[in-house]
Amino acid sequence: MSKALQIIHDIAEMKVRGAHLIAQTALEALMMRARELALEGAEVCRTGVLAAADQLTAAQPSMAGVENACAFVVAPLRAGETEGWSARQIEGMIAVRAAIFRERFQAAQEAVVRTGATLIRDGSTVFVHSYSGTLLAILQMAWEEGKRFAVVGTESRPYGEGRVLASALLKHGVPYTLITDAAIVHTLPRADLALVGVDTFLATGAVVNKMGTLSLALACRYHAKPLYAAGSSFKFSVASQRGEAVGLKTRPDDAGIAPPELADDPRLTVENYFFEIIPGRFFEGVITEYGIRPPFAMLDLWAQTQAALAEDTP
Repeated sequence: MSKALQIIHDIAEMKVRGAHLIAQTALEALMMRARELALEGAEVCRTGVLAAADQLTAAQPSMAGVENACAFVVAPLRAGETEGWSARQIEGMIAVRAAIFRERFQAAQEAVVRTGATLIRDGSTVFVHSYSGTLLAILQMAWEEGKRFAVVGTESRPYGEGRVLASALLKHGVPYTLITDAAIVHTLPRADLALVGVDTFLATGAVVNKMGTLSLALACRYHAKPLYAAGSSFKFSVASQRGEAVGLKTRPDDAGIAPPELADDPRLTVENYFFEIIPGRFFEGVITEYGIRPPFAMLDLWAQTQAALAEDTP
């Protein structure tokens, strides 16, 4: 298996964590695939890169950032604008467009982190769910700014992504209380606000995120605690704008949900859901590169981002 195809496989198997990092890694995979196929001729390079883009999109259907990254990079191939080009020209175009998207994407991420850090106050307690590279960066920045606060976070069953976030923040010096997912309602009253990452923004204002986020949202509504979702406009789902349903990734393994003595019982069915949709009305706001906005503003924000990308494209 080539290095690029191995990366695509790793993304599908969730060996890369965090929606922002996964999209960045997808860009690397596309550039690498173009380099791998450039020696085999223009047509092989063209079809191979398009296939890689489709594989990456299918690998993470719940993460619009991956689809948007791939769609932007291969747009000239889809539109037939590279007819008559050499393989090296195609490879160069992929590299240029990937760099354009990556630069804007990274700048947006940094703006999200700066905005999110302003929500953290000295002496506050922040409630989090699952692992998010964006949340990690927000909390690290707030700590580095001299704010002293505590974090309460779920373990995020069944894979325990919340434990990964706990480990990273503890190494940074942030006090952390790790709880079971079932203890959300019981523990939330001690928090001042709740923060989650975002895998996808929908045109309806809803947010796609790790399973258990809706439970947190309902608990926040019950206890009157503000809930914010942090992510850039690059995570907007264009498919949702067309009225199409977003793919909610499930996992084929049971992740240890079933006890060993029952795992092979043919009468037992284990449903290992991974992502869910949280209606926009549950969020106090979404933390974006354009500031803290209502969830329903994401469609307009994505239009601004597309216009900026167009300006950067030769």
